Amino acid sequence: MDEILSAIKADKRLLGNVALEEALDKNLPPFPFDKDQLQQVLWNIILNALEAMGKKGRLKLTTASEDKQAVIHIDDTGPGIPVESLKRIFQPFHTTKKQGTGLGLSIAQRIVMAHQGQLLVESQPGRGSRFSIRLPLRGEPAL
Repeated sequence: MDEILSAIKADKRLLGNVALEEALDKNLPPFPFDKDQLQQVLWNIILNALEAMGKKGRLKLTTASEDKQAVIHIDDTGPGIPVESLKRIFQPFHTTKKQGTGLGLSIAQRIVMAHQGQLLVESQPGRGSRFSIRLPLRGEPAL
């Protein structure tokens, strides 16, 4: 998470006028995951959020330990996801972007599932979105 945050903060073109907030649980116990793959998941979600917000708004990253799981929340103040898209958001090739492939979130979901975790989304049009990554604190990722 620290590497992702550092990269975002360093790229002012990417961040624009978005206020970046972080609430990272420093007591989160270590848990097994593939670093490169989890970073890919975070990048996909964060880049989508920044693009949706149009370089203004607030992006908050939170980590916590809940119910024997590591939890990462990515909250944005973008326009939210339309209900029609929300139903298909993790389907391959579903995109609302002119130049999008529709693969980013489906790949992210597959990576999280390979780690025996869940990728969840909550969104309301006009109120932003929350993506939650839930990963087990014990066990080995089935990669």
